[in-house]
Amino acid sequence: MDFTVIGDSSEPSVAYNFMKGFAEMKSRFSLASNYYNPNNSCWEPFIEKFEISLEAIQSIHNTPNLSLSMTVKKPLNINISNELVSNSIFLSL
Repeated sequence: MDFTVIGDSSEPSVAYNFMKGFAEMKSRFSLASNYYNPNNSCWEPFIEKFEISLEAIQSIHNTPNLSLSMTVKKPLNINISNELVSNSIFLSL
């Protein structure tokens, strides 16, 4: 069973911002995975494109404070087909 993982590098994935009194870090990434279906001789989606944005802000004033935020634009879709399961079992024997 062949799998491939595809990342999106079209945009910066990490940005830092340091200012007096606080530090900020933002990260955005996407993930997708396909598997090869030998019965159809084609690649099929296993994990459809999934995007996550992370943000961390740390204040260093009198009382240190850390704020974390995660944003997901759409649900995580995982496709488990009969072919995927059958080929996985066949290859593990």
